[in-house]
Amino acid sequence: MLTVPVEIKKSAIHGFGVFALQDIRRDSVVWMYHPGLDRRVTKFQVKFCEGRLKEFILRRGYINPKSPEEYVLCMDEAQFINFAPADQPANLKLGGLQDNEHILLAAVDILIGDELTVPPESDADYLRKMESYGSG
Repeated sequence: MLTVPVEIKKSAIHGFGVFALQDIRRDSVVWMYHPGLDRRVTKFQVKFCEGRLKEFILRRGYINPKSPEEYVLCMDEAQFINFAPADQPANLKLGGLQDNEHILLAAVDILIGDELTVPPESDADYLRKMESYGSG
């Protein structure tokens, strides 16, 4: 669950993105897994679920590299966080683990209106997503 105020808007990177509604200081916690809100879905479940549901999970979920047999679905605005463009560093970084999921921290000072972006190493499904959906 995101721990900072954000809004969803059209993204120059890809589709829609998550934008800061306040300045976020470097190393601040921006997102952390919340078992009561976020969900884990096994690859087995995804393989056999209905087409639209499967597409939703593949597009909006991520695969923790440490748990490659599961997708994690963020059930808040975090599902719209894009990867940084290939020529730019992400403004979020991986922090420590909580419930076996990396906490996302601000890698730099993030200003009001900046789009939040995650690094490729945050999702073991990064390469497939880049091939399927472009840059986000």
